Amino acid sequence: MEQLYPDRIPLVILDSNGDVIKRMLVHSDCTVGKILFEIRMIHLDSDASLMLLTETNVMPCASELIGRTHTIYKNTDGFLYLTLVEENVFGEY
Repeated sequence: MEQLYPDRIPLVILDSNGDVIKRMLVHSDCTVGKILFEIRMIHLDSDASLMLLTETNVMPCASELIGRTHTIYKNTDGFLYLTLVEENVFGEY
């Protein structure tokens, strides 16, 4: 994958059960916050807070470049796996 797209990061977004939500190739200069924004556009539940966690349960900073996150937290297969976690922050009506 790195030979075909050297400036892209292979990214897999998982839900809390480990099921794949989305696979994508993103530019290495994209931020974690931009990825969260793109997921928020797909995931229309606006009353929940969304967080991304790495495989080691570390929440990268939203301003961190995905290329740096990939360098630190990538799996041995070269993919960066991020788990999408939802938290209901507004309570129930």
